[in-house]
Amino acid sequence: MLMPAFQKRRKNSASVGRLIAGYGEIEFLLGWTAGTALACQTPIPLGVSKGEHRNQYEREGLRQIFLVRRESDRIVAAKNISREAIKKSGLMAEYHDALFLTWTCLKIRNLFAHCHWYESKKRGLFFVNIEESAKDSQTFEFQTGHATSEALDTAESYFTSAIAHFNYIAQALAVRNQVAIGPEFSRPQKIRGVKPNTVLFPPKPVR
Repeated sequence: MLMPAFQKRRKNSASVGRLIAGYGEIEFLLGWTAGTALACQTPIPLGVSKGEHRNQYEREGLRQIFLVRRESDRIVAAKNISREAIKKSGLMAEYHDALFLTWTCLKIRNLFAHCHWYESKKRGLFFVNIEESAKDSQTFEFQTGHATSEALDTAESYFTSAIAHFNYIAQALAVRNQVAIGPEFSRPQKIRGVKPNTVLFPPKPVR
């Protein structure tokens, strides 16, 4: 049987799956927003519609970002491409929040993508990052983390918020620079008190 812990904890394991796969959606929008920034910094050629112009550079932004190999370097590359247009358009605060959420989501995705999973009949899903455990050359003891329903729901809210932020920023950027017709999307609500992995999924023994 593949992933027996997931077979027994289908609801929570589905959440884990969404968190691992969902980072790709954030990364796509990261590149898409960078492309919108490029469109805003480039004059629209005569005879080209706003939509055609924006679409061309949205694809170019994606191309430039996905030519970069590492996920962390893609975030840095997108920031470098987007910064000037974002700042000019008065969206730096929202962009800062979006990037902070992106880094948080990347850490969650990486944590779960490199784990082995256990299941407790009473307490749900647990995981162990063997790579991290191996760094302790003296003992090599597995340190298990607890993926509670509440923590997984909180983690999903970070992913959802990151996506909402990038959707808002890309649209607002395009409207404010006249490469799209409004209106702007509603500004997403800021998540306060974003918790790091160590707080969301603290080390706990499987019982």
